[in-house]
Amino acid sequence: MTDASANGIVLCGIKHSGKSTIGAALSRRLNLPLVDLDREIELAYQRQTGQTLTFREIYRLLGNEEFRRREALAVQALAASGQEAVVALGGGAPMNPAVRTEWLHSLGRIVLLDIAPAIAFRRILAGGLPPFLATAEDPEKEFLRMCDERLAVYRRLADVVHHIEEDSTPEQEADRIMAALNRC
Repeated sequence: MTDASANGIVLCGIKHSGKSTIGAALSRRLNLPLVDLDREIELAYQRQTGQTLTFREIYRLLGNEEFRRREALAVQALAASGQEAVVALGGGAPMNPAVRTEWLHSLGRIVLLDIAPAIAFRRILAGGLPPFLATAEDPEKEFLRMCDERLAVYRRLADVVHHIEEDSTPEQEADRIMAALNRC
């Protein structure tokens, strides 16, 4: 294992910045498990209720407040486990007041996947608007407002800010992230 993985890597960024896909590439390169926080919420919900729902369905069913509570519990449990992993956070996790910064830092070095909001919004449109944008009068304007707010928090939290290149593959981005982490 290279130095890049020291105690794990935590990926944060706006929606569709590549946290899951780049996380999977990093996971393969570092031979570490990939922990997708949205998937952890789904699994916890399934264990509790016996129902299999996506994180979007859970959000719609339970609402923002309950979803954020479950998100915080998932981060807390992951931090308490001491598991070394590549962690792909949900875009709202760093904004969640119930998610403690020390939990996030205990998971590993935090990498902000910094993507141009316009590129991320195009990716969102291709996959369908999430609940928090679907009800907005102007989804793109709301997304850009949210990006401004979130990026400031992400930058304060991040150990490394990694700029995403639009035409690169997840594997190329993973290599660049590992090089940046090894330089730190």
